[in-house]
Amino acid sequence: MSEFSLSDLGKEDFTQDDGAIWTAFFDKREIDRRFLIITSAGREMFVDGELPYQSLKKLFKAYRTAESGRGHPSIRDYLGHGQQAQVFGLSKFAVRETNGNVPFYPTLSALDRMNKISAIVEGGIPRWINVPRTYAVYSDTETGKQYSLMDRLDSGVTVEDIANFDEVTDHSRARVLKEFGQRPTATQAEDAVRLFNKAENFLNAAIIGKGYNPEEYLTDWKMRNVIIEPLTTPVGGERYMLNIIDQN
Repeated sequence: MSEFSLSDLGKEDFTQDDGAIWTAFFDKREIDRRFLIITSAGREMFVDGELPYQSLKKLFKAYRTAESGRGHPSIRDYLGHGQQAQVFGLSKFAVRETNGNVPFYPTLSALDRMNKISAIVEGGIPRWINVPRTYAVYSDTETGKQYSLMDRLDSGVTVEDIANFDEVTDHSRARVLKEFGQRPTATQAEDAVRLFNKAENFLNAAIIGKGYNPEEYLTDWKMRNVIIEPLTTPVGGERYMLNIIDQN
């Protein structure tokens, strides 16, 4: 393939149901392998927010250097992994690395699905349920990976880590002990599972209320895909926050 030039750069805006605008940049010669999608949250962050685009480029360059083994490992701080991806800390953000190039439009569709779940949660679901924001997704031909820049959740402890403490990895158990200060009690495990099921009931009802099919939105509703965090002050009578991830 010939060397990339500006004439090969494509750009398109996508207006969401709530009027928010997302912007995509892509290589017109291989759109499914090389693209950058910036959500409305990302536009606010990179244009007028705390991380201007040029600063983001420098930060991600340092991240890629650490990924190659040449930079300081603290730049790319391992937080955990799921069935489909690994998650690393990058300053105040998290980077979700997925192996394999997911095509452009399926990626856009998955982002849109999470955006709709987020809007539904913000529209009346109890405040102990949260959807971390995704700011951008970059698909890289060189590494064959996708990188999603997201809100950082430091604990990374999932409901599965609490409910099945004896069966999860050593790293997951260490994470639980660091975050909760002890081995989960039977009561804590039962409470985590109860909240997980309670959240599913709230979400299903809200999604149906919007005229959607829950099975098309909660596509991977598993305990490993819900991060649980202790709350210093109970919210809605609950002592934990649930963060929904990986419904892609």
